Amino acid sequence: MLALIVALILFLCLVVFVALTLLLLKGVKKINYDTAFVATFEDRGMDSIEESLKTMIAKANREILIASPWIKGAAWSRIKWDIAKFIKNGGELKVFLKGNADDFARGSSDRGVVDEVIALGGVVRFVPRLHAKLYVIDRCEALIASANLSKSGLDWSYEAGVWSCNPAVVRDVCGFVDKL
Repeated sequence: MLALIVALILFLCLVVFVALTLLLLKGVKKINYDTAFVATFEDRGMDSIEESLKTMIAKANREILIASPWIKGAAWSRIKWDIAKFIKNGGELKVFLKGNADDFARGSSDRGVVDEVIALGGVVRFVPRLHAKLYVIDRCEALIASANLSKSGLDWSYEAGVWSCNPAVVRDVCGFVDKL
């Protein structure tokens, strides 16, 4: 398991390096390949993490997987209506978060989000050692990012990640999530 995590981290570093290099060399906003760099500063010509996530959710048909240690209501409210529609149409939502009582008490996560996910028919799994931030749609595309599903993660902090529809990458990400 540790070897898989190390391999995933190394691969992510390589993908980020290649994506950054291609962005700098080509001066384009989105690479027309199966992988793209995303970040929180859209105003600097980069695809935003939030817009990438919203685009992914809008295309979802079967399954949405969200792994984020901390999920806050303000960020959740920006995607929950699209997710509710997705579930109403027969889609399956699985959310993984730390879920420590201290995190809820400190306000790192909002218990109300957990309640809303369950009320929508989604599945919530607490993973106390979770640090990964992964967003997967239909096991066909994945967003691997440093951003928690929080206002800070989407708006304020300098966050970065990689979106990919590369089958090998998505398969590895799904394999990781399946073991949580």
